[in-house]
Amino acid sequence: MDGQKEEDALLEYFKTRIHQVVVPTDEVNNPTETEEIYVICHMEFEHEETVATLGCGHKYHASCIKQWLLRKKDCPMCRASVFPLYQ
Repeated sequence: MDGQKEEDALLEYFKTRIHQVVVPTDEVNNPTETEEIYVICHMEFEHEETVATLGCGHKYHASCIKQWLLRKKDCPMCRASVFPLYQ
């Protein structure tokens, strides 16, 4: 399987959505909101960036988790198997 087909095949193992940044109407940072740093790239989600959610519920940048899953078969956080064949 060539690289692009392999990447496209990964899409069936997670859901994607577009991340939306919510800005408070008073434009002051909400102190109850926490920033998350992601284990693959150590970056935050940006506004309108594609986010992928694995079956275990962990969320990653779609491009990062695709690259991860080309090398590994499990979630970077909890090590749950992503592919049914490897469960």
